[in-house]
Amino acid sequence: MDLHLRILELSLDAKTWIEYILQQTHQAMKNDGSSEMTDVASGVQKLGEKVEEMKKILAEYMPQPLVAGNRQYNNLTLAQEDFRNDDGYPSETLLGKYYAVGDDRSGYDIQFFTRDLYQRTLKDHPEWQIVELSK
Repeated sequence: MDLHLRILELSLDAKTWIEYILQQTHQAMKNDGSSEMTDVASGVQKLGEKVEEMKKILAEYMPQPLVAGNRQYNNLTLAQEDFRNDDGYPSETLLGKYYAVGDDRSGYDIQFFTRDLYQRTLKDHPEWQIVELSK
């Protein structure tokens, strides 16, 4: 329960900093001044601290970065079926798409890529198969 309370506390702090950033940005737009931008930058720094702290306490629950080796699914078909059957994955998103990433030797993971991340992954790992998933 302590973990849940800490997550809630950090989330509320982060929300407060987001609201502060929005307010200061709005003020800067109205006043056309740079003094508020210093406040915005400070707010972003504080928000970043809250996010980093939350990442630390949730590290064991976060997906690990892509690495060659042991992957979640033994083959592409299993990854595609799990994606279609899992209601937790949205069928569409504005920011990017879901892909099965890997190869027949090491298996596949389901990963969310923005367009830039997709392009970078294609370039950095030409040996990986990257298949768009859809419902």
